[in-house]
Amino acid sequence: MRILALMSGGLDSSMAVVRLLDRGDNVVGVTYRLVGGRSHDDPVDLAAGVARHLGIEHHLVDLSATFEEEVLAPLAAAYAAGVTPNPCVLCNPAVKLAAAVELARRMECDRLATGHYARVDHSGPTPRLLRGLDRSKDQSYFLYRVPQSTLAQLELPLGESSKQEVRAEAQRRGLQVWNRPESQDVCFGEAREMVELVAARHPEAGEPGEIVDRSGRVLGVHGGIGGFTVGQRRGLGIGGGPALYVIRIDPEERRVVVGPRDSLATRTLHLRECIWRQEGPDRGLTVMPRYRSAPLPCMVQREGSQASVHLDETLYGGAPGQSAVVYEGDTVVGGGFIAAGEG
Repeated sequence: MRILALMSGGLDSSMAVVRLLDRGDNVVGVTYRLVGGRSHDDPVDLAAGVARHLGIEHHLVDLSATFEEEVLAPLAAAYAAGVTPNPCVLCNPAVKLAAAVELARRMECDRLATGHYARVDHSGPTPRLLRGLDRSKDQSYFLYRVPQSTLAQLELPLGESSKQEVRAEAQRRGLQVWNRPESQDVCFGEAREMVELVAARHPEAGEPGEIVDRSGRVLGVHGGIGGFTVGQRRGLGIGGGPALYVIRIDPEERRVVVGPRDSLATRTLHLRECIWRQEGPDRGLTVMPRYRSAPLPCMVQREGSQASVHLDETLYGGAPGQSAVVYEGDTVVGGGFIAAGEG
């Protein structure tokens, strides 16, 4: 089988290629240039080096314009509006995998592959997206919006392994990236901080404003709402007294509203722009309201592209803009973006 493998220059995507080669597949590597500039530890160079080491064909594709349009611009606009998106949730379906589908067609590849720690069950009439067996590394959350047609082409060679197993195998095989640290969620490059990225596109999000309590009493000042998210406790710069959390962001007034942890208590999450991979059931489900959060038992009411997720226990948080991903056992049922939480 001829497979197009996305290579980021990191450990996981490199080992995904190794697993495919071990299986006897003909692998073509592709690496994306998502932002301008280069560093001494450039991922493109690392990916090309791994491809040479493994003796596979390798291509570089510039997707910087698409990445700006589909990820960076919406990300900055969301932060400027006081919500907190997850860039990988945006990038995987709209940029990386969307481009891979077209590249695979042009290069006459049968399947796509990535180094995500998740699984795809191809045994039934339609593919099912499943959690990775290593719960501490499971990345199915980031793939919940990938179209079914793309999922049908997707191979995830690491889904049944742990990170420790993958790293040890890479070391045994002499891959130069075996001890490379975890990559960041956003492919900015080291010099581009989130606050700077937001302020460059929306200067108003980088303007100072007030930090206030629920009654409107001023507790301090901040350097821009682009640096805050609902549920945040650290980095508020107001010190002293009981612990306070960001409970609301008011972009029009450039205000960050803080309060005690109980102010974040939520029993219902209202979702927008939902996608569903299967019809029902609406009970016996769990939801992850952010990446690496504990799955919470829930019941779901679907209303077209919107939904309400009723939790069996109280959630403290649920930042608007984050994805809430719904599971039935290990299977991804669907999910959407959090519009609001309700106590």
